[in-house]
Amino acid sequence: MHISRESYIVVPDLHFNSHKQNRFNYYKECLDVINDIHFINSSIKADKKHLISLDDMVDRGKSISNLYDRVVQLIKYLIEPFDEIYITLGNHSRTYHIDNPLFSFIQSFDTAALNGWKAKPVSLTKDIIVTDRIEFENVEFVFRPYGTAVDKLSDKMGVLFMHDNLYPPEADGMLPYVKHKYMHPLEKFDFVFNGHLHTIRTVWNIGSTQIHNLGSLLRTQSDEVSDTDLIRLIPVIYITDGNFETINMERITLPPREEVYKEEAYQEQRLNYELSKERKEYKDFGKVFALDAEPLKLVDEAVNATRNFRVSSLWNKIKGEL
Repeated sequence: MHISRESYIVVPDLHFNSHKQNRFNYYKECLDVINDIHFINSSIKADKKHLISLDDMVDRGKSISNLYDRVVQLIKYLIEPFDEIYITLGNHSRTYHIDNPLFSFIQSFDTAALNGWKAKPVSLTKDIIVTDRIEFENVEFVFRPYGTAVDKLSDKMGVLFMHDNLYPPEADGMLPYVKHKYMHPLEKFDFVFNGHLHTIRTVWNIGSTQIHNLGSLLRTQSDEVSDTDLIRLIPVIYITDGNFETINMERITLPPREEVYKEEAYQEQRLNYELSKERKEYKDFGKVFALDAEPLKLVDEAVNATRNFRVSSLWNKIKGEL
């Protein structure tokens, strides 16, 4: 008698993009993470192999729309070896739904949670599936898109996939977990897998519910690119003959900061930000007191003349001219 076995790899935020100013090659970082996921998948013994994304699969910004096709190729490459791909939409997809490369892989939103949402998927095939739940013999998978409510309807074992501000008790100044009108009580589920919080990667419990904050696989911000925590956990859920079998935690290792990050570009970004902030503060100050344009001209001249100065000394120079 043949035993049917299925696997579901769970991946948190990917933030696919083709370029980032402060990286040597962010596109390669994306490809490397995909290859790591594929390697895990190739080592799995199962009749059918599926992928579950906790979304924010696509980053935001002008570079996405300018290089749309390259991001599409990343998504194509990611989903290629899987039988079915399921997704719970994150905040990026909920707010960035015009020309989002992800939506070229989704045919419809088969979930009541998104009724009335104006976003329009454009795929002719169901490459990626958006649904409320998957039912098995003794377990149900429940998908909760960002900012929506999803109920656990049965008495079966429950696994919740979500994307929200789900903080553990030790997070200083944060609610232990989300409590608002959109949030279904977590205590009804056996396992919760959450994305969204890039740097909070931990396992904690509410009663008998085991909660996994999986963080982000790709590091979008400078403070996320650290050498202190390079390990990312990838859950793999096994279903045998329609029944829950087990969850294995696989892992991938990200490259150290020096291999991916342009420190000079980061310092330049910081300097540009500080200059822009100081310039805005001064111009706002000038508007309030109806000052003439000469000090503003001084700002621009100083910025263009040199990049090796401290913002505070520039500010003092301006004040001396008033």
